Amino acid sequence: MNDTSEYGFSGQLPPSRFNMARYCISQPATNYPEKAALKVFDNEDGVRLSRSWTYGELDREVRRVAGGLLNRGFSPGDRILIRLNNCAEYALLFFGSICAGLVPIPVSSQLSNAEILFFLEDSGAKGLAAPANIKLPNLPRQLTRLSAEDVGEMANAGN
Repeated sequence: MNDTSEYGFSGQLPPSRFNMARYCISQPATNYPEKAALKVFDNEDGVRLSRSWTYGELDREVRRVAGGLLNRGFSPGDRILIRLNNCAEYALLFFGSICAGLVPIPVSSQLSNAEILFFLEDSGAKGLAAPANIKLPNLPRQLTRLSAEDVGEMANAGN
């Protein structure tokens, strides 16, 4: 076992090529495809279930989102700023980005336009996922723009 004390913890380090989407979703989907993986509630008190996924369903949709991102011109290593509201598509895009080898940059849904522009410029993001009603007239460069609806279409492609 490697000495990991310099990293502030003990135990094994993750492999040099670690994919969190594979670890958190694909492996459980192989072992427990019918087990509940994600539940989304559509109100603040968390009573009304909006949608739920088993690991098998979530794995398929995350892979579809990953493929959709690559088909839209993203390449492994590209960054995508995620400024969506609290919705299922946020989680699908986050894990789909990782699955595709992209770097998701999750930010608050409460950011102002000026703050969004700062994060885009500072991060070098190639893409922006934001609600369609957010208008950003002074984008620093050409970006691939996605909405929650676009993510939903990618997740459901082939159904």
